[in-house]
Amino acid sequence: MNNPYYPLACILSVLLLLSPGLLFSQKFSRADSLRGTLSPLRSCYDVTFYDLEVKVNPDLRRIAGSNVFHFRATQPFSRIQIDLFSNMEIERIEYHNKRLTFEREHHAVFIDFPNTIPHGIQDSFKVVYF
Repeated sequence: MNNPYYPLACILSVLLLLSPGLLFSQKFSRADSLRGTLSPLRSCYDVTFYDLEVKVNPDLRRIAGSNVFHFRATQPFSRIQIDLFSNMEIERIEYHNKRLTFEREHHAVFIDFPNTIPHGIQDSFKVVYF
């Protein structure tokens, strides 16, 4: 071919053919999915206010404290997900002065409530960490 743009056109054609494979070949980890997905466990409530108490200990390079999550239920739920970096160790989670069970996976914390929280209710729970 005598077309001076032929090599460039061939290269661009190959790149266009490969680009969907390159774009969709990226693998996301479970941690990425937990952090980035607006799942039903994250969208079933709407936080209306955070009441944060922080205790800083620079000598130990530690932060401790608590956070009261004031929320409105956008749909009924008995389990939710909150995000808290794994270096923030949870001492306990309280709801109406009773401890809740929870489990952590990466930076996600799954909290189980004793009863189903009805749609529209406004309530709160407290996370104490050290």
